[in-house]
Amino acid sequence: MKRLCREILLLGILYLAIGILLEVVFRILPVHEGMEWLPVNEGSPIRRFEPNRSFTWSENWNFCLVNHLKSNNYGFISTIDYVPLSNTPLTAVIGDSFIEAAMVNQTQTVVARLNAEFQGKRRFYAFAASGAQMSSYLSYAKYAKKKFHPDHYVFLLVGNDFDESLSSYGVEAGYHYFVRNPAGGLTLKRVDYEVGLLKKILRKSALFMYINMNLQVRSRLNLVWTRIKDTISGRNPEYVGQTSASADPRREADSKMAVDAFFKILEDACGVPRKNILIGIDGMRPQLYDAENLRNADGSFFSHMRKYVLFKAHELSYPVIDMQPIFVQDYAANKLFFEYPQYNDGHWNERAHYLFAHQIIESGFLN
Repeated sequence: MKRLCREILLLGILYLAIGILLEVVFRILPVHEGMEWLPVNEGSPIRRFEPNRSFTWSENWNFCLVNHLKSNNYGFISTIDYVPLSNTPLTAVIGDSFIEAAMVNQTQTVVARLNAEFQGKRRFYAFAASGAQMSSYLSYAKYAKKKFHPDHYVFLLVGNDFDESLSSYGVEAGYHYFVRNPAGGLTLKRVDYEVGLLKKILRKSALFMYINMNLQVRSRLNLVWTRIKDTISGRNPEYVGQTSASADPRREADSKMAVDAFFKILEDACGVPRKNILIGIDGMRPQLYDAENLRNADGSFFSHMRKYVLFKAHELSYPVIDMQPIFVQDYAANKLFFEYPQYNDGHWNERAHYLFAHQIIESGFLN
């Protein structure tokens, strides 16, 4: 028994020493340090980060994509602080990780490019967070209206914004979702988020952050389990626009109901006329790089939702920028991708941000 206890003690000391060594090594490497979300509740109703913090963002086990970010005075990823009261007109740019753009050089994002183009004449503030969806964009619009009073708004919709806006398709704390009300319609509801003590402690460990953020062990295990279930059931799911291509009738009907609810609330949430609210929508990537693949993707879920959003926006007289024909035309001329295929990252890269900013400027929307 004494020998067994001694061996267990020595083994524990060995593991502790290895853990300390790895902690030291990963503190030297550009480990993803985490965004450090603030709590979401009645007093702070939207997803934001700890303000005034500089940190490293990186991707994958080998740190193939590294960026150095800063959260500003209001807890948004931005190189500039937000000013509540100013005589300079303001445009709020609202979206998810595509607008947050943690993987993009912060001088090359759509918001940074617009600020450079209109310097001294108009301000552009991003209100965005990774994991947000169309329903949460309304909460960002309400927050921007209350705190900063923009006179123009730009929204970017992407493939996973629609069904993920409905609570029946799963919820994540810190966001707003559409829930069914007794009348059969949809109501916007906040799901609060609190940072637990254990998470606060673990965030301080570079080894834990590497396992959790760079390796993304939890997400990868979920992906493996999903693929095992697909194999057992005989399914071979495809993806268009970063979401399942399956045009399941119920999923599509629910998502169209979410789009209707979004447009029903949108004008009031922004507090400006419809002509001052621009709807941007992503193209079907990566299928748009090949004409045949693009035709084959025409019956996908995202294809149907793109058409429905464009139809509703035109019907209700909202300005629209459809990035699909823009991307197709630009790729035909320049053969440049709009994401990071070398890193297996489907977010917009600098080229896509440039094109979206250029379209906003050329559209005359801000004249």
